[in-house]
Amino acid sequence: MGDCPLCNQFSGNRKCLLNDLSICRFCCYKLHEYNKCKECSFRVWTPGCTEEAINESLSGNRSHTKEGHLKLLFQKKISNGSIKNKPQLIEMIKELGLTINRDGHNYLGLRLPDKNQSFRIRHEFDGFEKNASKNLISIPALARKTGIGNHYIYKNFKKIGLIYRNENKKWRLTKAGKDMGGGYKTAPKSSAKYVAWPTSLSEPFALERLWKTEKGQIVSSSNNFDNTGFEKASESFVSTTMLAKKIGMQNKKLFNIFEETGLIYRNEKKKWRLTESGKNVGGGYKTTPKGYAEYVVWPVSMSKQNKLDHLLKTRGKRKYRLPGEEDLNKDQDQVYDLPEDGQFLIVGGPGTGKSIVALLRALKYHNNNDYIFLTYNHVLNSATHQLIDVNLISSTITQWFYKLQLKLTKKYMPEFEPHKPIYDEVKKRFEVLGLEASSQHIIIDEGQDMPPEFYETLMYAGLENFFIVADQNQQITDDNSSRQDLTDLLALEAAEVIELKENYRNSHPIALLARHFFTDPSSPPPNLPSKSKPSLGTPILYEYKNFYACVKMILREADKDDRNLIGAVVANENIRDSYYKALSSVDINLDNPRPIISTYSSNDKEGVNIDFSTGGVVVLNDKSIKGIEFDIVFIIVDGFNIYKNNIDSMKKRFYVMSSRAIKKLVLCKSVKYGGGVEQILPNDENILKI
Repeated sequence: MGDCPLCNQFSGNRKCLLNDLSICRFCCYKLHEYNKCKECSFRVWTPGCTEEAINESLSGNRSHTKEGHLKLLFQKKISNGSIKNKPQLIEMIKELGLTINRDGHNYLGLRLPDKNQSFRIRHEFDGFEKNASKNLISIPALARKTGIGNHYIYKNFKKIGLIYRNENKKWRLTKAGKDMGGGYKTAPKSSAKYVAWPTSLSEPFALERLWKTEKGQIVSSSNNFDNTGFEKASESFVSTTMLAKKIGMQNKKLFNIFEETGLIYRNEKKKWRLTESGKNVGGGYKTTPKGYAEYVVWPVSMSKQNKLDHLLKTRGKRKYRLPGEEDLNKDQDQVYDLPEDGQFLIVGGPGTGKSIVALLRALKYHNNNDYIFLTYNHVLNSATHQLIDVNLISSTITQWFYKLQLKLTKKYMPEFEPHKPIYDEVKKRFEVLGLEASSQHIIIDEGQDMPPEFYETLMYAGLENFFIVADQNQQITDDNSSRQDLTDLLALEAAEVIELKENYRNSHPIALLARHFFTDPSSPPPNLPSKSKPSLGTPILYEYKNFYACVKMILREADKDDRNLIGAVVANENIRDSYYKALSSVDINLDNPRPIISTYSSNDKEGVNIDFSTGGVVVLNDKSIKGIEFDIVFIIVDGFNIYKNNIDSMKKRFYVMSSRAIKKLVLCKSVKYGGGVEQILPNDENILKI
């Protein structure tokens, strides 16, 4: 086995700028992004290289990768039509100072002027090679795939006028054969050309259909079609594009909806194909009149009935709703009945409903423009809006505070460093203004992650009405407030702080593991849920040798039930990016289409694009999951390192991460990991299985 930490297959001898690991050249190729890796000494080229990278290569600054970028340049020019024939290709080659040392049948052998090195570029400009494609197969190969004798296939193709024998007794295509998608390929050794046909003809009943009619017909095993693949007379079918027009929707959006609901998927050739679920609801295929392409079709009744609405409401949907007032327990009901004005502090562990009561309070008074709902991060803010159907005034805490300061003082925020305000300076600015008391009501979720100076500064701004929910044991920032800090700031007696104790989120085994990471006795942990609550077993510690083994494990878990939302929680942005790319692209056989893979980074300019109402996999770093819950959670231990023996800080991070899971929790750790987290994990296999 190799020592590359990502694949564990090859020697890791390249120091990567992206993740600070020594990785192999194959993983280097997969992770390479020009803008991020341009300063790296291991300069590779990939099909995703930008024009900037290609031009830099051709200018001589990256000469040792020039041949790769030249291939890419010719490929792009040919595909976009800039080079339309072989003479134009040769002309461009000469302009670049390259030497042609071999003119093959469908390739050119080139030599670099500054190196004694040759390479080939392929083209499709020579005669019959224009139709050549990897999607074409010979008649003998077609016979093997279909189980029909090749002599019988030749006989029928000739009978319907697709092929003929020339004077040399060789099979050649007629115009009708070319129109039906036929082409030629070249034998590797003899260079003889032979007739080839689209691989779609190897699908069930495709040949029988072709022999019966010159027009493309339906090919499907759905109940809406007969045993030869022909469309039944009782039902008519339309393409996805036509269906979108009938229901007044953009066709791109409908394709996306069908993909997200598990009815269609893109194969390796980027063509839309039906899943088993798509076939079960009546989907099929049609071919274009000349047989060039096959496309998905749907019963036209789908546009006239509630069938489409029903599909979109049920496929891949998970239970994601805000409990109503009638669902509250006694303690939560006490919070809901608190007066509108005043200062209130609600504490409780994960899953006790702190965010729920805060949101219900915001909805209770949402018609009052003096209310604002503040969350710690953008992901939680997005998830909050997806729970409700009203126009809630909300923001992240930091973003709102910066805007408030600018609005009141007309000055930019004084900072120690980016996003670290100098609160004393802001207090002075507010004090000089002599601001009067404000009627605005502030509701803050995850209030423990802001320092006491933040709340003091708000009081200098005249704010008096605070509703704060917090859990001291979920502090994940260095600048934070304890329960006692918040109690003193709000001038509350200890008895006035309301505690929520019942855990409604986690299964009993998950809550048991989360309690192992509990560190702060000042806020008692929530009660353990009943053992009868649905669970997928004791949390697991999975050790892997190959990075992709963990990736495939996550995808197979998602494949079991498309309604489960799975959270893959990582330590930093580099690991988040690596997992997101691997989950989106790794080669794996699944029973269903690949699940929706989502992620979010603070660098994303388009904001949060995660749908919490459908199943899939969401990759986030641990600071982005505050207040969020997932059906299943995978914690990627690699990257979490205990510094300066600060064990309590790491326990709090694992307390937050493990308590996000509803039904199942898995910790994934490389066998080569050495970050020290092992010392905080339980040794009891009744709590964590290994």
